Amino acid sequence: MTLLVHFCTNDNTKAVWKSYELGHSLGEVIFGKKIVPKFFEVQNIVGCEYAFLFAADLSEDRTLINYYDVILKFEIDTEEGTNKPLYDFTCAFMCQKLSVMKENQESYFNNFNIDEDNDII
Repeated sequence: MTLLVHFCTNDNTKAVWKSYELGHSLGEVIFGKKIVPKFFEVQNIVGCEYAFLFAADLSEDRTLINYYDVILKFEIDTEEGTNKPLYDFTCAFMCQKLSVMKENQESYFNNFNIDEDNDII
């Protein structure tokens, strides 16, 4: 099983990343370029249908949940689920079908709008 723990923001890099003026957050780019392909590698080996996460968001405005929903396209799904470890007990379960993730990834990079000379990603 492939497991990614603590996909978080490093506040020390935000100013540098903003200076590139890409219009996309670092987490968004890392997710699309490095993490999403790993889901498909696992899918080819074991045939999984969903990717899921536990959003550690106790904020009143659900900032992190909204980020995962709007930017990374995960959704809270009451039909699907998994065993939740005690460590993640207060976290929101979110998931995304890998078939939808594939479409989202293709759309994301087709509309990324970076200069051809830009080799950041």
